[in-house]
Amino acid sequence: MSPAVRDSRKLAAIGSLGLLLLAVALPSPSRGSEKGQIYGGLLFTFSKISGSSFDGHSGTETSGVYASIPKLDRAPGYGAVIGVRGEIFGVELGYIYSSMKGSVFDPTPEVAGSRPATSAMHAFNVDFKFHFWPQQTVGAYAFGGLSIVLLNVKKDFFGQEATGFKPGSSTEYNYVWKAFGDVDFFGMGIDMGAGLEVALGSRLVLTGGVLFRPTFFTSINLKPYDPAFETTAYDFSVSGMTGINFGLTVGLHYYFSK
Repeated sequence: MSPAVRDSRKLAAIGSLGLLLLAVALPSPSRGSEKGQIYGGLLFTFSKISGSSFDGHSGTETSGVYASIPKLDRAPGYGAVIGVRGEIFGVELGYIYSSMKGSVFDPTPEVAGSRPATSAMHAFNVDFKFHFWPQQTVGAYAFGGLSIVLLNVKKDFFGQEATGFKPGSSTEYNYVWKAFGDVDFFGMGIDMGAGLEVALGSRLVLTGGVLFRPTFFTSINLKPYDPAFETTAYDFSVSGMTGINFGLTVGLHYYFSK
């Protein structure tokens, strides 16, 4: 057995023992009721957006306008939630912000390859939650919902292609014009996930879980740094651009009523 496997089993055993001790030592919670309880809290994530489109060598093109799609590294994020839950079912509104480093493809002759880029992701979500063992100190939950996602890429490349030219397949880099600036990718995500929740008393609940969010980007806004370009000319729709946002979440919820 490899050392990595042994270490992972040790961590899993320690984590299971810790949850068992919490279940015995902590008081029984009163969260979840037929009337519903309101809560708010903080949320921390560690995630990335991946997928065939987000490989750092691809781009999207509509009506001859090409924009590079970034490759993103896994990064921490943070946000806030507010929700209402009954004993079993609940609804939660949330916002998550993540700043991610990565790279984009720059086809200009000076680079002709990848160069560093930074991105910021904003996700606004509404999720429906199902709670298991709501009156126990250690419970579980599953959720599903929808998100509106904005991905802003700094210093991205975009340009108007010349007739018959396809980025990545030629060394001529034949553009009618080319520019650098911010690119906003807008999309809709489908939220799915599950996790555990541990009552730290009658009002505080610690949560931890996984998030899986396929995101379908539908529109792009280009903002050139050169003021000679009219940004309103570079809003366009796209199709077939999909990313997978997968990561870990940790939250702390405060219930406003017992």
